[in-house]
Amino acid sequence: MKTLDLDEAAALLKMHKQTVRSRAIAGNIPAAKPGKCWVFIKEDLIYWLRSQYDINQQEVAQGGEKQCSLKEKTVHFFRLH
Repeated sequence: MKTLDLDEAAALLKMHKQTVRSRAIAGNIPAAKPGKCWVFIKEDLIYWLRSQYDINQQEVAQGGEKQCSLKEKTVHFFRLH
């Protein structure tokens, strides 16, 4: 079992480390803070990331719009028949 620090977890998830930290505090990303630092188990993050596939695919299937970040333009997804 490999553990990751905040920077490593952010790199794995392709997210800003403050976003990962905020989501960990809120309990939205699996993490623990046994002392002063956040600790992430790599396998747990991969499992969590895979669980997000279903959520994103449902939005795409419904023809929804998805914005990846504030710096990017809104991307339109269309359902293919």
